[in-house]
Parts: sequence; structure tokens; C-alpha cells
Amino acid sequence: MAGRTVELNLAGRRCKVVTTAGDDELARLVDIVEDKLGAVARPDRRIDEHAILLAAVALAHDVDTERARAAAIGARAKEALAGLLGRVDQALGAGAAPGAVRARSRHVQAEVPSEHSAQLAGRAGYASAGDGGDPE
Repeated sequence: MAGRTVELNLAGRRCKVVTTAGDDELARLVDIVEDKLGAVARPDRRIDEHAILLAAVALAHDVDTERARAAAIGARAKEALAGLLGRVDQALGAGAAPGAVRARSRHVQAEVPSEHSAQLAGRAGYASAGDGGDPE
């Protein structure tokens, strides 16, 4: 990693790190860590390595929780889009066609049977199930 060496002050300790982050971003991140330290450390004790480790674990837990939440939101959005595509087919009066069309984007994959879905997918730059290609 190419970067610059900066000195951070965290919990009253100075340490040098190599980073590509800007000064504003580093200050914001140090503030987040300092806030977490304040939340997990007892106010009547000095901040030692154990408190810093506890803050790191608490921050890792926060990240893990947010990743799980984002994955759940993504799954719900995928289901909603699949349902929406099904309703579009119904609204267009399409019955189940022999071949299904797979509308793909980087974020959503949904199988919807219909000639109309194939036409819509083609107009939107999506690939059909048989071509194996990426969106245009």
C-alpha cells in the first residue's frame, strides 16, 4: 500500500501509521474510536490495552451487525423486485411462457416467465437467460 506516514493520537497515545486516507477522514475515524472507548471504558480508570481491545471488538460487532442488516435489506429488495416484475407481466397480460427470462443487474437476479419480460429486459439492457452475457 502506497501512502504517507502520519501520527495519530488515540486514547492519549501516539502511534505512527501508513495511510492513504485524508486528514479529515482520519480525524473522523479517530473520533469514532474515541467515542467507542468512552462508551466501553470505565470513567474512573485510565484507558489501557484492554479497554482499547474491548473498543475494537465492540466496533467489529457494530460492523458485523450493519453488514447483516444490509444483507437483509438487499434480500428484501431482491424479493420485492422479483414480485414487481411478476406484477408487470400480469399487467401486460402475459401468461407463463415456455422459456423464462432472467433479468440481471449487478444487484438483482429474478426469474420471470414471459415474452414481455424478455422485451422489457432487452430494452433495459439486461441479458436474457440464454445468452450468458453481462448487461449491456
